[in-house]
Amino acid sequence: MDNRVFFVASLMVLVPMKVFGANVVINEIAWMGQKDGTGKEWIEIYNPTEEEVSLENWTIRITKTEVSLQGLLSPQSYYLLERTDDFTVSEVSADLIFKKALSNKGEDIELLDPDNNSVDHVDCSKGWFAGDNKSKKTMERIDPSISSNTKSNWQTSQTPGGTPKEKNLIRQKEKSVASNNMNKENIVGMPSFSTYLTALLIAISSAFSVLAVRILGKN
Repeated sequence: MDNRVFFVASLMVLVPMKVFGANVVINEIAWMGQKDGTGKEWIEIYNPTEEEVSLENWTIRITKTEVSLQGLLSPQSYYLLERTDDFTVSEVSADLIFKKALSNKGEDIELLDPDNNSVDHVDCSKGWFAGDNKSKKTMERIDPSISSNTKSNWQTSQTPGGTPKEKNLIRQKEKSVASNNMNKENIVGMPSFSTYLTALLIAISSAFSVLAVRILGKN
């Protein structure tokens, strides 16, 4: 193979245009268990994108405990981690079983990809953002596009037991509050990190494309 062609091919491999799974989120947490058992706790992950995501070698860290994930997460679908066994949520099948008990005082939960990059992170180590131990109503995310660590982006579920593997029932009032608070936290006119990253990748790819054309044109 011509050295110049090999060089161009290498550049194309080194500049990926898309990072799959980057938008997967922690979507609902039943830290309080259920009415028929306080140990019946579960965590739900959601894929809001149009792409299937492999969770092989992914990890969810619950404070100091790491749980290895597996399987595939379909587009706009849910992944359910049930504590102890698959009878935790009797009407819904678990995708994975974990043993770590969730403290009623709070936990620091982080979703990590195979390269140990943080995909999503909700730090409730000082107390859960939502949910109710007495009624067994869960802690539900309001908007997948808003930060997990924005407290107002979480609500207490409308019904006991929440919505495992189903769309969260969001009250319009809560959604408006979450969006308004997110706007206040951002500096007006400043692009988000993801916007910067996308622009950078496009710029690098365009530069390499121009370079590739010049190199091949001299061949």
